[in-house]
Amino acid sequence: MENLKIEKMKDKLNGHSLESLWSKADTIIRKYYSDDVKEDDKLLKNTRKAILELHDMDKKSTLYRYPFDNELQKQKVGDSDDDYAIDYTHLKKEFDKVY
Repeated sequence: MENLKIEKMKDKLNGHSLESLWSKADTIIRKYYSDDVKEDDKLLKNTRKAILELHDMDKKSTLYRYPFDNELQKQKVGDSDDDYAIDYTHLKKEFDKVY
């Protein structure tokens, strides 16, 4: 039973690529808001840039969200164990600047 839980957690962790998720969202936004996007796509371009910066810092999209990686090992950066988190208040302010 424990192995089943571990496999289920690993499966969930593998679907979190921000680049992939943004690509899907971008497609949907362009489909349903095509007139707005044609008029001005600056917001989408800036949002993509911000999301890809986050993706480049954490390609597996686990470092800032989970205390463990895809192999269920404690997250490490460099030679140390550290806790990482996103300051969502600051992130919102940055996205507000874009919007």
